[in-house]
Amino acid sequence: MNEIDMYITLADDVEINNILKFFNCNVRTKNLELKKTKIKTIVRTNHTLKQSKGIKNPFTAILMRHKVEEWEDLNEKEFFITLNKDTDKIPDYVKFANLLIKYPNDKEKYIELINENIKDDKYMFNFNMSFNNEEEVVEYSSKLLNNSGDGILNSIKKYFLKALKCNLLKSTVANIDDIKNWSVMDLYNNLEEDNEPNNTFMKFEYIRTHNNIEKDILNKIHLDIMFHLLDLFDSQFTDESKKDLAELGELKDKINKLQDTYKKLLKKSKDKDKENKEIIQKLKNEVKANMESEEELNKLKEQMDIQCSRNDFLVKSVKELKNKNDLLNNELKDCKEKIKTYTDKITSTELYYKYNFQSNGINEKIFGLIHSTHIEVAKIIFGEVEFIHIDNWEKQINNVKKLFIQREGVSTRELINIKKYCNKNGIEIINTVSIHDEKKLIETISVIKNKYEVI
Repeated sequence: MNEIDMYITLADDVEINNILKFFNCNVRTKNLELKKTKIKTIVRTNHTLKQSKGIKNPFTAILMRHKVEEWEDLNEKEFFITLNKDTDKIPDYVKFANLLIKYPNDKEKYIELINENIKDDKYMFNFNMSFNNEEEVVEYSSKLLNNSGDGILNSIKKYFLKALKCNLLKSTVANIDDIKNWSVMDLYNNLEEDNEPNNTFMKFEYIRTHNNIEKDILNKIHLDIMFHLLDLFDSQFTDESKKDLAELGELKDKINKLQDTYKKLLKKSKDKDKENKEIIQKLKNEVKANMESEEELNKLKEQMDIQCSRNDFLVKSVKELKNKNDLLNNELKDCKEKIKTYTDKITSTELYYKYNFQSNGINEKIFGLIHSTHIEVAKIIFGEVEFIHIDNWEKQINNVKKLFIQREGVSTRELINIKKYCNKNGIEIINTVSIHDEKKLIETISVIKNKYEVI
């Protein structure tokens, strides 16, 4: 199987349709194999190519649509380790296209290895390659990180536009089109105090319209925009959750009241039914005792009919109450489904935090922070910081050489004990910090990392 046949075999129906569209080829059949045959004909004969596209080799044109720039600087080991992971995220035809682009002269060798893997029931890109030491892992991660600028910008753009669509972000920036001609000094001179929405608009427009921005400045702008968007979405989620919980509480109160009313009516109905049965029985006894008196019998019969009508009415009432109870049960079921929906929302948000702020895999802690507040998100964002709870400081403090201490929640006596311990064990206390909530903590750590970069 040559490279063309292998690529067409790996391509799914979406890719096949996109290739036909790329070559302006209209194939009416829905048969996938016939479409693949048509593409092979295009690739091997060039008869449907238009000179306006400037394409000399149609197969190369197909492959170049999938070129991943982030992989360009990877060596052979790094490249094939990359192909062997994320098997469900990147289609195999995209990986194969990049292999042919990166190693055109060795394609026969790699195709043979791929065929052997398929024959041995192994993943096609599993060439038994792995990193031998930590230095290779660090170098690999550094290459991917240095080439991830467009990916970060695309993620920021996605959530920036989502914030606009949800009316979470609005701007009053005048002449925003002029930003494309600004220098970085112009950007920072135009930032407004206490107007983070406008500042976010200006920073986003600046990185969107400028290339080759200095790496540290670009990372700082990325963080500023992401923190503001995070704050906006967090506020929206909190407001919606409070509103939904309030509505759920009101609905629950109504259900409880209706259930109480139903129980009272049901009891009253049972009591009345018992009373009616007693009356009917009494009337029957009277009828039996006064059978000789036709007039008296007719009167008793009339009374019995009346009581029967009343009893029928009560039976109907009980049936209506039962229907109402069924309705209440359905509403209760809807409430339970809503609770599940809200729980799923919370779980999705936690996944979102973990996905967008994954740990960078650094095990060495650059400094420690003794705190008394509850921390979740900051631990995900700053894996390089040792977060030490005040109740557990003696067990964790030896993991760091430099230390910051939260002012709030740490007693003077405890602070003295910590300082004595640090002086004795060569741990440097850099400063104390004020932390009121986790958002403030994230901002404080960002400032510390920039200010004490030489630590």
